Amino acid sequence: MVSTLKADIDAALDADDGARLKTVVASADWSGEDSAVANRILQRIALYGCSGRTQRYRGIVEEVLAAGVVPSLSTCA
Repeated sequence: MVSTLKADIDAALDADDGARLKTVVASADWSGEDSAVANRILQRIALYGCSGRTQRYRGIVEEVLAAGVVPSLSTCA
């Protein structure tokens, strides 16, 4: 089963809607999210906007990290 949070973030990323993505991330209960799912979400956001190619979602990635999501080794790679 896909979490609602993951589905909402996937939809925002697929639509290239940074404002929607920021809203979803800000309203998320990251402490209640499964850590593996949270890491996959973090990895996808970073892939789309916090990498060697672009920094457009860097602030959003930093917000997810500040909310307590601890990146796994695969997320960092």
